[in-house]
Amino acid sequence: MRYLVPLAIKLGLLLALLALLLPLVVPTTLMALLDTVVLLWAASFLLGDLLVLPAAGTLVAALVDLALVALVLMGLRHVPPTWALLGIAAAVAAVEVFFHDALLASGVVRRGVRG
Repeated sequence: MRYLVPLAIKLGLLLALLALLLPLVVPTTLMALLDTVVLLWAASFLLGDLLVLPAAGTLVAALVDLALVALVLMGLRHVPPTWALLGIAAAVAAVEVFFHDALLASGVVRRGVRG
């Protein structure tokens, strides 16, 4: 239950960012956007927020999120490795830094404690 609000916030952040930025790079349908967002949402929360953030901190977790976004967009959406891809991944990572800080400040995730 303690993860419900952070999950909703993360979903909204990813949906807003990718809805704004992804169509600038590749043609995107609503279903393709939602598929991409849901995959990134689940993977990023499990890997970046629950595993890496408590163990390594905000910056490392944001870098993991950057790499995850780039890999998913290249693999799933066939976005070529360009500056635009790096820009989208960097924008998501920048927002994730603030999200990670909020998770730590609220006590939802604690440093040194996994899950």
